[in-house]
Amino acid sequence: MPPPEIPIELQEHVLDHLHDDQETLKSCNLVCRAWTWKSRRYFWRVVNPEKRRHCIRLLSILEETAQLGACVGDFVEEFRLPKMGFPRRHSQSDLRCELLRSTARYFPMLKFLNVKEFSITSFLNHLRSEDEAFNMQEAVSSILDFRHLKAIQYDSVTVSDLDDLLQFHGAFPTVSALYMHRVDTKNNENWMGDPLNTTSIQDFVARHRDGRICIEDLTGCICDIPVGRLSQFLNTLTAPPFELRIKRLSWAMAPHRWGSFLPILLHMFRRAESTLEHFELPFSADDSYVTMFWPSRHHRLKTLAFSFYFPTYVTPVWAYVSMWLQWVNPTSLPHWKQSNSAYTTETPLVVG
Repeated sequence: MPPPEIPIELQEHVLDHLHDDQETLKSCNLVCRAWTWKSRRYFWRVVNPEKRRHCIRLLSILEETAQLGACVGDFVEEFRLPKMGFPRRHSQSDLRCELLRSTARYFPMLKFLNVKEFSITSFLNHLRSEDEAFNMQEAVSSILDFRHLKAIQYDSVTVSDLDDLLQFHGAFPTVSALYMHRVDTKNNENWMGDPLNTTSIQDFVARHRDGRICIEDLTGCICDIPVGRLSQFLNTLTAPPFELRIKRLSWAMAPHRWGSFLPILLHMFRRAESTLEHFELPFSADDSYVTMFWPSRHHRLKTLAFSFYFPTYVTPVWAYVSMWLQWVNPTSLPHWKQSNSAYTTETPLVVG
């Protein structure tokens, strides 16, 4: 008798467990025709070309598979821009822009863009034009045309000013999640700078999208940015063409910078009474400010994450935390758990 066949549901369940094992997925792709589609889908879901030469190799694969009628770019959901600058010599910068444009057009279903160690400022400076009809967002989208993008993560990025970050971000009106990790500005003096300009973004959104750029997920930490300028940047996200409908709010800051940043975070927290589902609160040895965040009206709140910032030798005094937890709506947060029992420099406590 021939051996019994394994039901296709079980086969797919096995492949689901291998979703992040690149080497095994390569082998699974060659086992049989039934495994090919799902193996390729998981293998190509995340693409991280670290440098320009890796991006050139990736483009070659995309072009070859597209000619065969089965482009692997259709499976890509997350793409990391390669580490790339745009020198003053326009010939080199033009070639690098064309490389990005040629690669990006093969990702019709991209949802997550990782901007890590990518020179946003030099990229924008290369695209900038003195033409009266010039629009920066149009220029960026002509290179990076991601029409279904949902999230952008800025990681280890240095910009001349946060206005560059805002102009770049405004080119992706479908994005609802913004993650900022290790974002620095070249001018780290504690000054407010010129007002952030959203005029070109408003014009771009009016031509390409009905409504506004809605931000639902806002996360950040370890940003070496003047607090005043950072607050100004986040405050800009609360006004047209942006709109905050925050479901997830998490911003971890060093204790010595927390006080100046508190008003804008508190403003966003209060505006999200009807939408907030996840909230992360950073703590230092002093927890008195927690009383300003009254969570009883946030009926959709499902998760609270506490980040503690203090040396191991400091004994915390939780004079207000226990009082604050009594204000939490018990129907949305029926239980809590602590993920670490020992005090460390950053100990997370997850509630919900």
